[in-house]
Amino acid sequence: MPDAWEIANGLNPNSNDANGIDLSTEGYTNIEMYINGIVDGTTTAIMSGSQRHASAATRISVKPNPFNPETQILCEIPTATIIRIDIFSSDGKKVSTLVNGFYRSGSHAFAWKAADRPSGIYYARVAAGTARWTVLLLLLK
Repeated sequence: MPDAWEIANGLNPNSNDANGIDLSTEGYTNIEMYINGIVDGTTTAIMSGSQRHASAATRISVKPNPFNPETQILCEIPTATIIRIDIFSSDGKKVSTLVNGFYRSGSHAFAWKAADRPSGIYYARVAAGTARWTVLLLLLK
């Protein structure tokens, strides 16, 4: 968000000006949007452990990680929305669609059973409403 420094240095937080400083509807400059990983109104992030998307107050975590042979992807969502979780191998091939459906607000746990998969790095692509995450999963056997 624009702060006192930006205002003091002539960056108007309320309009797009002739200096080429474009501001989003939330008041972020383009560089702030880039640094914060916000693209086209959605958040794209690569994470391990857990992370909170500030504007949606959505929390995603994976427990346990590393895991064998099963892990839980936990989603806490503030409002009812569609949740989709796809699992990909390290070479980018989709190995599973874990969930794709409408869920009420609250906490939800989704189990990925990977007993038939080889050890390695996998990625869970999580979409909850307009927020997007890519979560690293480590399967050790």
